[in-house]
Amino acid sequence: MNKNKVLKASAATLLLTMGAVQVAQTYPVTPIKVKATRNTKQTEKVQLINANTQWSYLDNNVDPGTPEDRFAWTKDTYDISGWDKAAGKFGAKNGKLDDVGGGCTPTVLLNQYINGDKNNGDVPAFFFRTEVNIENAEEVTELTANFKYDDAAIIYINGHKVAAYDEPDGGFTSNMEYGGSNDSSPKTVDMKLSKDDLKDVLHNGKNIVSVEIHQGRSSSSDVYFEMSDMQLLYGEEPVIQEDINLTVGSDETSMNLTWYANTDADGMVEVTEYKNLVNGEIPSNCKTIKALTNPSNDAGKRYYQATIKDLKENTKYAYRVINGDIASDIKTFETNDFDGSYNFIFAGDPQIGASGNAKSDAEGWSATLNDAKEKFNPNFLLSAGDQVNTASNESQYDGYLNQEIFSSMPQATSIGNHDSSSNSYNQHFNLPNESADLGDSTAGTDYWYVYNNTLFMDINSNNTSTAEHKAFMEDAIAKNKDVRWKVVVFHHSVYSTASHTTDGDIIQRRNELPPVFDELGIDVVLMGHDHVYTRTHVMKGQEVVTDTTNLKSVTDPDGIVYLTANSASGSKYYDIKTNMDFPFAAKMDQSKKRTISNVEVSDNEFKMSTYLYNDSSWELLDEFSVKKSPQVNSEDVVVSSDETSVKTEITAPAGSIEKDAQFQVQDIKEGTVYDYVKSQYKDKEFNIIDIALVKNNINILPTGDIKIKFDLPAGFDVNHLGVYKLSDTAKNYTLNKLSYTVDGSSIIVTTKDLGSFVLVNEKAATDDGNGTGNTGDTESGNQEGQDVNKPDTGTQTPQLPEVPQLSDNDKKPVNSENTQNVSSKDDVKTGVQMNVIPYAFMMVGALGSAVVLRKNKKESK
Repeated sequence: MNKNKVLKASAATLLLTMGAVQVAQTYPVTPIKVKATRNTKQTEKVQLINANTQWSYLDNNVDPGTPEDRFAWTKDTYDISGWDKAAGKFGAKNGKLDDVGGGCTPTVLLNQYINGDKNNGDVPAFFFRTEVNIENAEEVTELTANFKYDDAAIIYINGHKVAAYDEPDGGFTSNMEYGGSNDSSPKTVDMKLSKDDLKDVLHNGKNIVSVEIHQGRSSSSDVYFEMSDMQLLYGEEPVIQEDINLTVGSDETSMNLTWYANTDADGMVEVTEYKNLVNGEIPSNCKTIKALTNPSNDAGKRYYQATIKDLKENTKYAYRVINGDIASDIKTFETNDFDGSYNFIFAGDPQIGASGNAKSDAEGWSATLNDAKEKFNPNFLLSAGDQVNTASNESQYDGYLNQEIFSSMPQATSIGNHDSSSNSYNQHFNLPNESADLGDSTAGTDYWYVYNNTLFMDINSNNTSTAEHKAFMEDAIAKNKDVRWKVVVFHHSVYSTASHTTDGDIIQRRNELPPVFDELGIDVVLMGHDHVYTRTHVMKGQEVVTDTTNLKSVTDPDGIVYLTANSASGSKYYDIKTNMDFPFAAKMDQSKKRTISNVEVSDNEFKMSTYLYNDSSWELLDEFSVKKSPQVNSEDVVVSSDETSVKTEITAPAGSIEKDAQFQVQDIKEGTVYDYVKSQYKDKEFNIIDIALVKNNINILPTGDIKIKFDLPAGFDVNHLGVYKLSDTAKNYTLNKLSYTVDGSSIIVTTKDLGSFVLVNEKAATDDGNGTGNTGDTESGNQEGQDVNKPDTGTQTPQLPEVPQLSDNDKKPVNSENTQNVSSKDDVKTGVQMNVIPYAFMMVGALGSAVVLRKNKKESK
């Protein structure tokens, strides 16, 4: 376990909380600080190199070093009079000026082959030099450069090696040596050298910039070098805070945070509920959290990480990050329900830089991310890994993270093979419950988190120890026994249909991991890596147990659904293999369009909807749900209350209601429902009792018949009683007569439908203000225990009181099975909202069911 991970584990305890006092407008705010953003840097820039700069270059397979000094060619005293000179883009593709990938086409042809003959193999290395003039070198605070290369690059200034990219471990042992990435396209670099990096490197007057380009192998098809920009920055450098990003906490009550800053100052987070802001500023009695900090791999910068704890549900928070006297703009995030339904977006392989154009990749990623946030309003982002193309490339991380959305929406990332070889990943992402050593690689380890009813276990598949991953998951499951869903996430897809599916390491994982997932009762597995969309049938090991080719869902499957995401940025796609059969694949696609999935999770459904995205245009590609039968009460539940005008008792036999559901009972004394009933029974007495079954703020139906016992209201005659169920179709109210049995002075209705029940005294009575008029039939001569009236056919939809409608942005997935009407959290009214008298609350702990019975003078609007 590396040092960074030890320190990160301790960061979770660094929470300092000040008094939780109600903030008034007279409260002081925190001290005014200078706001720092990516754009606050005020420095003078001087360009040294551009696309028209003349370079001297050597491409004749001759080592430019001397016997005494291998690097003599990088120094001012070296004679380059025999070198060629040109300006432009240097390279070759199969010995010609042709596209080398990623939109890169050389303008200056390099001698690619030894002695000009392809049969002799590629020239191992190429060498470039140019002169630049620098004034006031001692005042330079930063040097930046933008260039592209293939396959490895080393940069020198005045004989000092200042940067290297894709250099083999231990470096090259000679100038004329093969080595590098062997990627299909040139890589783009935004090089930054700090004042410390440049110490004793620059001097006034002439300076020599040298570049060494290596071929990855003797059979490489191309070579490329292009430097479009090099600049100096002068003046004192202000503090810049950047790449502020939230990551998921251990559960919904916490949020992790990371940012970078070019300072040694301590880091602090100030956070408060948004409603407590004073004139738009953080109040002085906010929570403050000291951040963990260490030097980062991004030269001249440190990374800062903190955890915000004790969050409340459905609450908007404001925060800012602080370094000394520098503070960020105020950022915000919102929590949602801590139980019930939620959704997240699932993205595959953003891999910024994979196309050879990191800027274009970042733009594609940003467009997908921001439009998906607007369309789906997710609780968080889940990434399948390969955030960047080169694990140590900070400019690629900048392209991935430089999204304002990440300061307000948390993400949960996975370690891809392109992330794994550098601890930059661990520095950029502050992840919860990281294992001390299981699933370890340079970038990090396995980790888990719980969101509402789901345990997510993200395993680092770069570590191929199945035993370690199994031990990690067993521990996570043991610590979270009450979750409804168990989901595994990792990078290297074991069931994909493109180029990686036949890789030896993938076959090994396919043989070893699925049996472990089966043993642990995993529900869904989410993966990436192969840059293609694939959803499997229901799998048990490598066997298809349920063919889902023509299905939209499965309920209580005896196996696992595996989903592989395609690229969300569009940086790279792999074609589906055409010479193979994929019996495990229920759906596969390679449209070469950016792809993202919206995953909606409720107690009884895990719904995966995958979309193709192109410039604000969305096309549904695939939709599939894994469903679970509702968890129900294991014993009879009987609840009653005297609080409503009609005493009501509800009996729910075992298996008839979902676990943790609540009955809500209220009088309807005014409103549209009341007015309709009054218009139908003008001279009759009537009572309206509304009954709802609610779980996680969603109205649901019983799973079986329940019995509702109503005591007859005073003055009502059982021999002249009508019992009706109100239904509503597009505001068209109708009353359906129900059958009932008589039990002394009470009646019993057996039903699976809930809503508004109307008890009518159908014997003419003096109008007392409750209603006037009568259209109902009368019944007489009912005996105790006798079934009265025609039975309810169940063909009408039960009508609940009208509820506030959710906006599209507020909608969350609901139980698609056993769902009646969707209501917002405001539907569970308070006494102030609904003018209610105190109500009785009964919790049946062993069964996980609750009942709320209340009396109300108003119909819910």
